[in-house]
Amino acid sequence: MDRTGALWFTDEGNSAIGRITVGGAITEFPLPVYWFSSSITTGPDGNLWFGAESNTTSYANASPYLGRVTTAGVMAFFPLPNSARGVPYSITTGPDGALWYTDGYAIWRAQINASAPPPAITQITPNSINTGSPATTLRILGSALESTTSFFCPAGTVTWNSTPLSVLSATPTEIDATVPANLLASPTTATVTVVAPYWNGSTCSSQSAQGTVQVVTPTSSGGSLSLSTSSVSFTGSPGQPPSPQSISVTSTGSPLTFSVSIALTSSAPSTWLTASPASAVTPANIKLFRRPGGCVDFSCRSLQREREFHCFQRRVGDGKIRVYTQGATTVPMPSTVLPQFVFGGGWYSALYFSNLTGAQVSFPVGFVSDAGTPLTVPAIGGRITQVSLAAYGTAIVEAPNVGSLLEGYAEFTPPSGVYGYGVFRQSIPGLPDQEAVVPFSAANATLNTLTFDETNFTTAAAIVNSGSTAATVVITVIDSNGNAIGTSSITLPPGNKTEAALRNLPGLSGMVGKRGLAQFSVSSGNVAVLGLRFDGSAFTSIPATSNGQF
Repeated sequence: MDRTGALWFTDEGNSAIGRITVGGAITEFPLPVYWFSSSITTGPDGNLWFGAESNTTSYANASPYLGRVTTAGVMAFFPLPNSARGVPYSITTGPDGALWYTDGYAIWRAQINASAPPPAITQITPNSINTGSPATTLRILGSALESTTSFFCPAGTVTWNSTPLSVLSATPTEIDATVPANLLASPTTATVTVVAPYWNGSTCSSQSAQGTVQVVTPTSSGGSLSLSTSSVSFTGSPGQPPSPQSISVTSTGSPLTFSVSIALTSSAPSTWLTASPASAVTPANIKLFRRPGGCVDFSCRSLQREREFHCFQRRVGDGKIRVYTQGATTVPMPSTVLPQFVFGGGWYSALYFSNLTGAQVSFPVGFVSDAGTPLTVPAIGGRITQVSLAAYGTAIVEAPNVGSLLEGYAEFTPPSGVYGYGVFRQSIPGLPDQEAVVPFSAANATLNTLTFDETNFTTAAAIVNSGSTAATVVITVIDSNGNAIGTSSITLPPGNKTEAALRNLPGLSGMVGKRGLAQFSVSSGNVAVLGLRFDGSAFTSIPATSNGQF
């Protein structure tokens, strides 16, 4: 049965494929000369698939094929491997989205292209490894990563700059593969490629996804790392699990990124295990939990708002665990923010990104509350999401209108060639939804200017200090003739944000009934601003210039 409800059948006597509607109308589509067909089924792509056999000159020495016919009657034929010894019959679509059939000698599985979405990599952990590190396990997260194999296709592969890696485990959403120590001897930017073969109906094809991992020389630029203790021991009584053990990681000077490795100093002192991504940020707290059965849980939580990682689990015996930090490098600040990100309580927000380059790119997007603490977005399962864009691809990050109202902002550093915007939507019962498109803002600006109209509207602003130091934002309002109306100031701690109707700020009530400019400046630190104009229940965004640049 096709999607219209019509039934399809094979007519061996007339060497045709037939279609009969629920009203009884029959249409037949003839096969080529010397072709005949067997059973038929609806494929996962919505087309009809059937077994076929043919020889262009006679019925002798016929070759087996899978046939495909669209609902419009357009046919295509795909030769089967030489090992197939007869015409496919008893064909059906399995729950895995593949075609299953028998040729009288064996049961076959054919994975057609429609059931083979391209693989995508969303995150590789760790994404930075120190030179001279021991063999390291990569955790590759994404979709459609596992090789979709049939009897015809080989297993998938993972390569590091074209060198095959040993795959420890593979699922559609996660692959663990080991990078040997000899590949980590020198600094490099390694391209990690996941290749997933699939059966396209006639041959084995493959699709791939790529990501990058940095191999870097450790440096103490910006400061040095220190640990509160370098080792912990687990002891406990029967029926009572040991208490969690904590180790503090701090740095002198600027905040530093670091990775964490562990070694068992009793039962397996030579066994190193990478326990966290190489982008935890100081200051941080590493917490270790000894679980029943010998499994140790590692939690590596950064005290800075934009980082939190949960480390791998490994089954280990009792004994002492030593923790090592590696790879101190300075922490780059995000270059771009969406100053207002709100969801729940009648609000929905989304970020759109497009890649204008011919290369796949990936970058993290973090979410921060107004108070500068991590903002968990339930729709993404955390406070950080990895945006992966194919060449010329597009992606969206959404926060649906679910639960109570939560507000904050988004911060990220888009790669060169990536652009985008945000969208807000307000839903009020009994009224049409109101929606506005909002631009991204530069995170490192010291001056923002927006144009206001308070004649019949109300002007509000979301003001963000995404920097690492406190900032006093001076707001100066100027009328349409260039005359100063008033000034006000707001002090924002590091990473904090506020939002307000400008007319309600001390010293700015004189802007009511006028048009003009509002300037937001800091003498030290950074400021990012987004303006919103309200007219009753309707609203729209007001773009702000950054440091005088549109």
